[in-house]
Amino acid sequence: MIFFQLVDAVFKAGENTNRAGDRDRSEAAWESANQYEYDLLQYMDRVVNERDIEFKAVILKTANALAISRLGPDAKYDVLRTVHVADPSTVGAGHHSAYTQAILVLGYWIDPAEERFSTGEKREMTDVLLSKAASYYEMADSDQTVNVEATLRALGHAASPEALSALNKWTRSQHPSLREASQSASAAVRARLQRVSQ
Repeated sequence: MIFFQLVDAVFKAGENTNRAGDRDRSEAAWESANQYEYDLLQYMDRVVNERDIEFKAVILKTANALAISRLGPDAKYDVLRTVHVADPSTVGAGHHSAYTQAILVLGYWIDPAEERFSTGEKREMTDVLLSKAASYYEMADSDQTVNVEATLRALGHAASPEALSALNKWTRSQHPSLREASQSASAAVRARLQRVSQ
């Protein structure tokens, strides 16, 4: 409990590091806060599990997708709500995005190796990702590149022809990072589909 209170306080404090008047001191404070947040994120990736569900508000706001995914079915509604709301706000010195992480969580949960969700639930989550990918494809705006890449990476955990088709569209993207994410995710989906067909 004290640990998650600390995490919450650190990310709140990190938001104020760039507001200091002295530029040199401000930059040093930002680097320090950013490193501390990174270390906490790495630690949460290692220790968070389903028993930490009572701290989900802090975890959903500050943790990486891996840690959030470990909360499992009890956090499903919250993660889907975060993805649907698509709030662009961030927390901490490192501008941590709960929305981007929630997209990546769906990737962990739709993976065939994940056994806590039913086939129907995985299909529902895959459909959410497919819808996101389609809506992003129609936007010419590069401001969403980080979230598009997260969506493509998440779809890379799927085992469906629909996911492969959606990913293939992005292989011609004007953004190198999206082409690379699409190619990598497509290869992963193709390998899964091949294993299923054998």
